[in-house]
Amino acid sequence: MFNEEKSFGLKEAVDLLKEKIQHFNSDKVKIADNQLIYSLGGSESITFDISLVNQNVLGELGRALAILNMIFEFKIPSEKIRREKVSFVGSPSKRIDIQIDIDESYNGRKCIALVECKTSIHRISDSEFTNYFKRQLYNIAHSYAKDKEQSYPLVLIAYEIGFHKGEIETFYRWVSYPEIEISTESGISIDKIITRNSPFVYNSFPTILGDKIYFRKKPLTKDDLIDIENPSEFKNLLKEKLHQRLRNFGVVEEKAFNVIINLLLAKTYDEIQVFKKENKEPDFQVKPEDYLNKTAFYNRIKHLLENALIEFIGEDPKEATKTEIINHEKKEEILLDIVPYLQRVKLRSVRFLGEDSLGDVFLDFMHSIFRQSRGLFFTHPNICRFTCKALNIQQVGEELKNGNYKYILDPSCGSGTFLIEALRLIFKDRSVEEVRENALKILFGIDNETRATTLCKVNMVIHGDGSANIYTRDALSPLSNLPLPFVKDQNIWRGEGCTLESLKEGYGVDFIVSNPPFSLEIRSNEYNHFKMKEFLEFKKGITTASECLFVERWYQLLNQKGKLGVVLPFSIFDSDEYLKVRLLFLTYFRIIAVVALPEYAFAPHAQQKTVLVFAEKRSLEESNKLFNKLHSMEDFKDELKSEKIIFYDAKNIGYVRTKKRKTVNTIVTEENDLTDEIADIISKGFEGSIEKDDKIVVKTIEEIYNEDPKLILTPKFLMEDSADSIKKFTLEQDWEIVDIQKPATIDMENLLICETGDIVAGGTGIITPKNLSCTTTINKERIKRKINAGKFGVLEEGDVIIAPVRIYQKKIAVVTKSATGFLFSNDFIVLRRKEPDIKESFSLFLSLVHEKNIKLLESMSSTGKSGYPKIKNKQAILGFKFVKVNIPELKIVELIEIYDKIYSDIFKGQLNDKKSEIRLDTNNLIL
Repeated sequence: MFNEEKSFGLKEAVDLLKEKIQHFNSDKVKIADNQLIYSLGGSESITFDISLVNQNVLGELGRALAILNMIFEFKIPSEKIRREKVSFVGSPSKRIDIQIDIDESYNGRKCIALVECKTSIHRISDSEFTNYFKRQLYNIAHSYAKDKEQSYPLVLIAYEIGFHKGEIETFYRWVSYPEIEISTESGISIDKIITRNSPFVYNSFPTILGDKIYFRKKPLTKDDLIDIENPSEFKNLLKEKLHQRLRNFGVVEEKAFNVIINLLLAKTYDEIQVFKKENKEPDFQVKPEDYLNKTAFYNRIKHLLENALIEFIGEDPKEATKTEIINHEKKEEILLDIVPYLQRVKLRSVRFLGEDSLGDVFLDFMHSIFRQSRGLFFTHPNICRFTCKALNIQQVGEELKNGNYKYILDPSCGSGTFLIEALRLIFKDRSVEEVRENALKILFGIDNETRATTLCKVNMVIHGDGSANIYTRDALSPLSNLPLPFVKDQNIWRGEGCTLESLKEGYGVDFIVSNPPFSLEIRSNEYNHFKMKEFLEFKKGITTASECLFVERWYQLLNQKGKLGVVLPFSIFDSDEYLKVRLLFLTYFRIIAVVALPEYAFAPHAQQKTVLVFAEKRSLEESNKLFNKLHSMEDFKDELKSEKIIFYDAKNIGYVRTKKRKTVNTIVTEENDLTDEIADIISKGFEGSIEKDDKIVVKTIEEIYNEDPKLILTPKFLMEDSADSIKKFTLEQDWEIVDIQKPATIDMENLLICETGDIVAGGTGIITPKNLSCTTTINKERIKRKINAGKFGVLEEGDVIIAPVRIYQKKIAVVTKSATGFLFSNDFIVLRRKEPDIKESFSLFLSLVHEKNIKLLESMSSTGKSGYPKIKNKQAILGFKFVKVNIPELKIVELIEIYDKIYSDIFKGQLNDKKSEIRLDTNNLIL
């Protein structure tokens, strides 16, 4: 390596370089009278004074030696070489050391190679190497690439000159600039590309054909593949970069998604083959000769896809050969354009990212293609992993060793995250061969969306295997229609009672993990093979409680004592509307635990309060016995009164998701309440042993019933204090629910409109109405139509208004005297005191926005067509027992004055900063 001896200094290095240059005896670069003279590229001679001994002279002599090596060792004609070219990036003082005219073209542009030399007595570190050549070489090349009037910087050469034991050492490396650009867009860090030992670096000399110069890249090997480290970058590659390249050819949305899936299949198959065989060169890459024979290249990639379809998807070989990667007249050109974006990445490294990147991309496409979610909200691996651990699914691996197979099913598998996390736990530290051999025997998935099942299969293959057991079918169709290999007509029990059909004992599955589609419309004439339909409310022949039918389907598919770990809407377990569903759920299952998830768990595609439910299937005999007692809540409760349920509130789940442009980005957070400790408590709960822990609450069915005969089965108990000193109150005696009143006259020019979104979120109670004269023409016309239809009206002083959608946003306010001039939407829930008292109105408002009461109001919400939880039964609010918040009367009087002044100023068009002075910490008010 480079010299570390103290006796070797700057002067010795300069003398050694001078001696080496003179040894070449070349008239192209020579030394005469302490002058370094260049005669290159047909230009006039350039001289450089080398009489001094300093770093500048050392660097110039190193550059001279590099040029001589290129002429005599690499055989590059001297007229093709130019010394020191002024760069167009930053100040003119920035220069590129050497420029070589080469004879390749890129997108019709003439090409050059840019050379940066680094001469040093002491060896520079790896990080210094990366920083120096990234800053000097790559950044300058970037300016050339952007300026289409300049030659294109096809090749970037890093030339290091150092010293070791009194001898000169040279290190020559080059990279392809377009490959750098494509690779960074693929999510590979520039710091990984520009390194001494980077797989992107070549040390082969240029090919000289006559007076023509070409830099040839070697084909990729498996050692050149790079792990994917950043899930956001990978998602951006699939959804933005590849989609944009396809969009340039007119391939968009669903067609683009299908092309990307085909490429992922082909790439995955190729990776498996490459790592199976010694010295196998990847076929999924663009080689130099592919530009000359585009058809052979296309067919090579197509052959990978055909094999993937046959081996992974189980497609008929004749059908597989008919499948095109892309149906387009320029299919070969398109493939040459987009394959380089994927060829360098090690696709199977996605399994180490800890999130379902492919699932996120699929959801983005689904929203783009269909403009709606269709009930599809894929589940983050943190939730899936916790669910599998709480079910103790990892023990399935131990059972496998004894030849005892336990079946795991997700009947709404989507992109397969639940199954992938189960696979990770079961086959941890197992060889790839063991995974491939055994995963197919125990893991099963169903989804009625073809794109989802295809993606699930790709996902499963990337993460190990199991793809052949993923089926496209409506999981709610009659059992005999399900394609599962163990579902045969002779194994199905049919009869009357709690359900109309189910798999006979021993023929079902042992675990169901799932997040079913919520709020899909079900018509009254559909799915008549479900008893659950009798427990649902149909309005105009339609219900949106699709998730409830899945509850019965899970029961039908599980073996006795089979375990369930599923995501369900919060509303099923606490709203009046779903009381009958709750009772039927208890008829089917012994609930072990209910875990509340935060409303952002499925953001940004949905903001909805959900729960994880862990349960064990009852025998058909026991379920029928309970079913026959449903007519009497007391009798039903007595049968179950000693059963215990664990309640837990997971406020933090280790991530938050945001959407930037069209791509979902996941930010990992330190706080995650879905811990192994809680999972272990739930797992032991299945065995009948429940450990005491301050983080959980355990209640018997009898205790739950005594607190509320409607059997509220949510972790709201965690939010309630058991202290007798806490006062509670109901509204039914002093308050009523009223409607808005039609105004006598309307001044359209000075109208102030308040819709549910016009209350500031967070519980401050500030109303920010829209001035109709200032809004857009379209919005103005919309509101005018609603006014004419009677959907806006006036309210009275002291009315308390509640925005019923997403109640957790705390959009609650009081109508003061000045605010009675606003026109309010009929979407509000309006509470009016029977005997008006503005102080009592503010007292109620301050109580309602407290966290404990917000949770109670949330429990009334159920999900509608919008996908957001909404309070539908307004009257039920009057009977709720709310926690009383005590506020000093002087404070209330002060607030009344402040709020009324705000609304008065709004009318004057001079709203001041008073609203910014209001700071209500609604969680720490006096109880």
